[in-house]
Amino acid sequence: MLMDLVDELKPKNYGKRTILVAQDAIARNCYFVIKGCLRLFFLDENGVENTSEFFAEEDSLTIIESYRNNQPSPYSVECLEDCMLLESDLSQEENMKSTNSALGTIIQRALENSLNKNQNAQSRFRAMSPELRYLDFLKVRPGLAARIPQHQLASYLGMKPESLSRIKNRLHFSEKT
Repeated sequence: MLMDLVDELKPKNYGKRTILVAQDAIARNCYFVIKGCLRLFFLDENGVENTSEFFAEEDSLTIIESYRNNQPSPYSVECLEDCMLLESDLSQEENMKSTNSALGTIIQRALENSLNKNQNAQSRFRAMSPELRYLDFLKVRPGLAARIPQHQLASYLGMKPESLSRIKNRLHFSEKT
């Protein structure tokens, strides 16, 4: 799958802290992460950042409602690390689908996988305590927590950074006893 996309699109490098999409701007591209980590977030009415998701190697990211419908994005996308991404716009995507039917299938599968992953994560998330949300994140996304600032991880998990610190300390203490 990845090699077919690399053959069609040229990888692009972005530096840490680059904003790929700004909230309220039109999302003109979709992304596939070859290397690095992206964060999807939004500012609420009080100006507080709320992290919705993280995307790392072999994850794809498309803000569908903005990308497909030419509407302002409800989210921003930020590079948390230096990133190497494949990116395409709607015309490139349509052209790739028409010239290579296998790529259409790959793009469709990537969108379906992303949707499925998000639906499963939301279902698990609602049913868990904050501590179990953290433990589930560690299990489902091994190694990713070490790459993410704690306040952003706490936001994603639906808690304050202080609460995440207490959970981590309690888990660390229980491992020692």
